[in-house]
Amino acid sequence: MPPTITLLSDFGSADGFPAAIKAGILKRLPDATFIDITHDIAPQNVAAASFVLGQVAPRFPARTVHLAVVDPGVGSDRVPLILISPGGHKYVAPDNGLLTHVVAHSGPLKNVPHEHGFLEPYRAEVPDRWAAYEIDPGRAASELSNTFHGRDLFGPVAALLAHGAAPQGLGDRVGEITFLNVPGPSSGDDSLSGRIQYIDHFGNAATNIREADLTDIEIIVACRKFVADGPVDSYAAASGPGAIIASHGFLELFETNGSAAARYSLAVGDRVTVTSRVEA
Repeated sequence: MPPTITLLSDFGSADGFPAAIKAGILKRLPDATFIDITHDIAPQNVAAASFVLGQVAPRFPARTVHLAVVDPGVGSDRVPLILISPGGHKYVAPDNGLLTHVVAHSGPLKNVPHEHGFLEPYRAEVPDRWAAYEIDPGRAASELSNTFHGRDLFGPVAALLAHGAAPQGLGDRVGEITFLNVPGPSSGDDSLSGRIQYIDHFGNAATNIREADLTDIEIIVACRKFVADGPVDSYAAASGPGAIIASHGFLELFETNGSAAARYSLAVGDRVTVTSRVEA
């Protein structure tokens, strides 16, 4: 089968940046198959990019190469990174926390420092069975602008990996990378407190609360002026605000046939309180 390369970025579709990346890859790998995860991540929104990548990329076949570029630090001393998963997925991205959710997809992150705020970056050890490499531009790039590493560095590295190059030939192995602080919910005497970590284009708000965190079958979910019973089985099961365990595995706040984020002024980082319906 031809090599598959997925692409995710905040480049949008107006300026031709994704096409420029693909053109460079095709010069090196003419039979490459491209899958665009999205290029509509909000500019510089590393946290949103991490969430989307973590929900989509691990579902591809093993040995897929994933190229993700949301890179506010392009041209600075931030590290260009290759990350290899235990299942053989190969990720090429800036080391700025963008790969947090693909790692967390395999299990909760450990040793998260409590002094860091929600979605703030921190440094931590690469998990067991994962491998990370700092890309050496001298081994991968024939030209390198300070403003378009997606085209000049990350794209060529993705092509080389898809062609079968060993990651250790493109850079030295490193023991730490950057993660975003996405802790699990905290529990009180009769409630659970989480946060909104992502809002999709429907206005649905994904929290950091998983189904396994919920001990009661029926709950009340509250955030700002949003209040709903739940979790329901489908979006159609509520007549207004609702809470559901969505396909990404997290408790999600939604508005039937509308935008929960717009109607209730929900935002990433907002606290979400879950209370037992019996206790309430």
